[in-house]
Amino acid sequence: MNFTESLRTEERSGWTLNCPFCGNKILYTQLSNWDAPVPFFYSNENNDVLLRDGDIQKVREVHLRCNEFPSLSKLKTLWEEILIDAPETPSGGTFSLWSNVKCPHCKREMPYNNGVRDLNVRIYDPKVVLIDGAIIWGDEPAKSWRVKVNP
Repeated sequence: MNFTESLRTEERSGWTLNCPFCGNKILYTQLSNWDAPVPFFYSNENNDVLLRDGDIQKVREVHLRCNEFPSLSKLKTLWEEILIDAPETPSGGTFSLWSNVKCPHCKREMPYNNGVRDLNVRIYDPKVVLIDGAIIWGDEPAKSWRVKVNP
């Protein structure tokens, strides 16, 4: 049995949306990003999400060192540093600042922020969208899980 087969599954209430490209139904839910900025990243290959407590702690440490809230440029640098140490996904994909959720049927990426790359919007994003079946990668295997969406 490989690592992903042994992941716990968390069932969450969610919604259904039709893919704007292929029309198939997509099950999704959201996590509220209560303490934005919280670093989270989508895979470039699938809908897996990197969301680690250790990365959140790094943001808090930078905040304490600055004695004020870190500038957008400091946060961008921190997000880039986190990505350097990010693991690959089991499919060989990587996590990226600008990757977004994809249709699980046609694999097309949903446009983020209507296709406009705005660092402030991305870093302070208040919602983490989770697509049914995605793996949420934590700091260690025991803190990782697969989402099951119940519409």
